[in-house]
Amino acid sequence: LTDSPLTIANQSGIVNQGGSEIATNLPKDTHIELSSSVSVSQPGRTQAGDGNQADMRASSNSESSQTEGSQTNQAQSGGLKRPRHRRVRGRHAHRAVLASVNASAVLDEVEEQRTQEFSTYFGRDLKVTQLTPPQIQQLLTQVQTQTGHQSVVVYVKAPKLAASTSGQLSSPLELLVFTASDEPVSLVIPDVSRDELFQTIAQFRSTLITSARRGSKSYLPPAQQLYQWLIQPLEDELGPDAIDTVLFSMDSGLRSLPIAALHDGQQFLIEKYSVGMVPSLGLMDTQYQPIEDAQVLAMGASAFKELQPLPAVPTELNTISQLWPSRGFLNERFTRQTLIQQQQQTPFQVIHLATHAEFKSGDVDNSYIQLWDEPLRLSDIHTLGWEYSAVDLLVLSACHTAVGSPEAEMGFAGLAVASGVKSAVASLWAVSDVGTLALMQAFYEQLRTSRVKSEALRTAQLALLNGATRIESGQLLNEDSDKATPLPPELSYLGNMDFSHPYYWSGFTLIGSPW
Repeated sequence: LTDSPLTIANQSGIVNQGGSEIATNLPKDTHIELSSSVSVSQPGRTQAGDGNQADMRASSNSESSQTEGSQTNQAQSGGLKRPRHRRVRGRHAHRAVLASVNASAVLDEVEEQRTQEFSTYFGRDLKVTQLTPPQIQQLLTQVQTQTGHQSVVVYVKAPKLAASTSGQLSSPLELLVFTASDEPVSLVIPDVSRDELFQTIAQFRSTLITSARRGSKSYLPPAQQLYQWLIQPLEDELGPDAIDTVLFSMDSGLRSLPIAALHDGQQFLIEKYSVGMVPSLGLMDTQYQPIEDAQVLAMGASAFKELQPLPAVPTELNTISQLWPSRGFLNERFTRQTLIQQQQQTPFQVIHLATHAEFKSGDVDNSYIQLWDEPLRLSDIHTLGWEYSAVDLLVLSACHTAVGSPEAEMGFAGLAVASGVKSAVASLWAVSDVGTLALMQAFYEQLRTSRVKSEALRTAQLALLNGATRIESGQLLNEDSDKATPLPPELSYLGNMDFSHPYYWSGFTLIGSPW
């Protein structure tokens, strides 16, 4: 870091940095203590089958012509490693330490904006906890004491156009960083336009999904570019060993980003940190409670009247029953009435639903979870009473989120809030049936021993990435398990198959509390 002077020119948010003006997202009357320049470089589930057979409905029909990036160093789960970066175009993140009063103003502004967004979408007032920066520090310190995990909260604010007395101003891409020990920091990444950011995200997601057909790495250039914008400034600010868990609160347009697959040129993000996503910290249940002794209510459907079958679901539910104390219900027994009755009789901490789910554009009523005989609308999910029965984790193992839809993104990112659970795991796109089975087996295996849920998901994703979980001769092998899982007869045609491509694992996202 090299110190450089920074002054506020006026209340519109224009900051003079080294002779050039940048627009910030800070509220008016904000005072900033110090700025430094940080170098930043620019470089549902489908029917069973492998990447060639999987239904890639969530993707575009054409693949990017960009050249493939460097080979991935598939590091084992463990300590953080300082990345080696490919320098393409030089940029600087402008760093501003926020004084206590102004940090509160900045936090209040972003929390209020996001809380209003989600309340409007769900059509009801959501339960909000007002937090101050010192309270966030206290929360992160307490979680570290309870779990041993060092966490950071990052609010990502996308570039926007804003009117002023002098015309249109473009606010920059900004990261608001809250840690357990240091003052909150604003990291502004200039010269990244809104169109450039969103086009890169769209290209990344599209090429990531379509490249699974050929085992291609054409997703790497946008994955590395997004890493330089969204992650590298954070690493430069905190250092390589300061954190192991990152909780993101994303702006509109960023909530369907498969952030686990961002790449630093050597490693995927998930090889370095466990990650989670939350609408806002005030909408999250912040209380930590271990779940290693939890009971699981596992329900699902393998056949549908109109939707494609999911033949791996019975095996998925059976696998959970072997790993956890659970109660399972399949097909005709997977109804709203059964779901409510079982939770009333035995307050399960974990609810697992293996079925189709769609987060769609438009009204919240368009998004649903498919039960055996009816769709459970996202607008009705709060009526199940999970908020009052202390459900810690909801898992949807067959999801699909509409690309480019802010409403679909809010439905996905707001799943934990809408359902009244502490945390949720869902997928951004429809992963192959057998790929979902592989991830879920690894996840529930890891959940038995991990102190936090985000680490269990991360370790499960690494098991797919590194080949520890794979298909051999029609059996699902998991190196953390002492026996193989035979695939159902409908999937017996599968030979050997690995799930190292990020299509299979990076769409699964932890929503709500990562702890």
